[in-house]
Amino acid sequence: MTDALKPDPVHAVGNVRRSLATGAAWMVGMRGASRAMSVLSTLILARLLTPDDFGLVAIAVSVTAMFEAKEATLKASVAAEVHQAEAEPVPHSVLNLRSARRPATPSSASVARD
Repeated sequence: MTDALKPDPVHAVGNVRRSLATGAAWMVGMRGASRAMSVLSTLILARLLTPDDFGLVAIAVSVTAMFEAKEATLKASVAAEVHQAEAEPVPHSVLNLRSARRPATPSSASVARD
């Protein structure tokens, strides 16, 4: 490889940082736009619906938000368990499962019957 084609680690790190910053900016922007659309739709619904109907919509949105929060909590706890399980060393007894499942030999079977 010529020197011009070799990857430069300093520039690679700069590209990753720039890409990370750009992605984070897009995520924050999209989250803000989503929240703004939510507020706008709530204001429109408040104007169009009767107070009783708007109350039903508010209850439905609250229940949906509770389920979404519970789902996010469950996903986070499962991810933490998986991460912890990957970080822990495997116990010695798990490594010897094959020897633990070995069928009894005739000599040990005759001893067991006596």
